[in-house]
Amino acid sequence: MTGVNGHLEDVTPVTRWGFLLMGQSGMTTRQVLLVSGVAGLSVSGIVLALLWFGVAGVFVVGRTDLMYVLWPSSLMLVVGWRSTLPGMMITGLSVVTNCFLHMPLAYAMRRVVGLVRG
Repeated sequence: MTGVNGHLEDVTPVTRWGFLLMGQSGMTTRQVLLVSGVAGLSVSGIVLALLWFGVAGVFVVGRTDLMYVLWPSSLMLVVGWRSTLPGMMITGLSVVTNCFLHMPLAYAMRRVVGLVRG
């Protein structure tokens, strides 16, 4: 990667015995937010696909419905989530909300891990 003065800089994290050294991070904040947003989008897509095929019951473990744990904003879904314009717009808003819910959680986890590691 090219640095400020046009010189090449090594951007790989410094490791010893396969572990990151103190003060080093495996991912930048931007990468954490991007990955968590993609994860939120993926969860929403998987849940919507399972709802489409009518097999969303696979998310029930015991008495816990994991759909609501992984996608809390799925409570916004309406009966016509795939067949009416307002339903599709509400579904889109729910998907975006889910992505924005995953981002601060991932960022907070990154900060906590950084504090624990020193």
